[in-house]
Amino acid sequence: IAIDNVLVNHEGKLIEDVGYFWDHADKRHLIAHDYLIANYVCSSAKHYPLEFRRFIKKEDAKERGITFQDHNELVRELVDWTIQQNIPGDFTFDSYFTNAANLNYIHENGRGYVGDLKFNRKIIFKAQEMKAQELAAQIPVQARKPLQVESGGKVKTQWYFTTCVRIPNVKHPVRLVILW
Repeated sequence: IAIDNVLVNHEGKLIEDVGYFWDHADKRHLIAHDYLIANYVCSSAKHYPLEFRRFIKKEDAKERGITFQDHNELVRELVDWTIQQNIPGDFTFDSYFTNAANLNYIHENGRGYVGDLKFNRKIIFKAQEMKAQELAAQIPVQARKPLQVESGGKVKTQWYFTTCVRIPNVKHPVRLVILW
């Protein structure tokens, strides 16, 4: 179950909950709605939208007299909704949502997850706190395992290393996979 946010751009500023949002893909601000969407992804590569939440900026929520919810609170609402609907599967998301509150919440609700981790993220490996990139730099070439990946009709070799680490404030060990 992939969870991500998407900006739906609009013309005009008078549409409810539309605001200026930073679009990381285009590297510019857009006038848009910001939706968080849970998608069911099948092994056939088809995906189906399950549920969504619309992000409302703090100042707009205050002006309307409603409780502000940040992106991560909305993610946890989507997790709750998915579990309540008895939809099987693990959750996946990008580094924006890979944080202690979300990881703990999903784990405590008996589900698995796969999240992207930024290289500068702190981890604890063999009782030492370091950045993920510092651990990657310590891995000798002979400890990396090959992985054959097909892309555009060609097979290329990537290399990976995996180990269990701790992430500060995450209450359970996590499996880290580093790719080269």
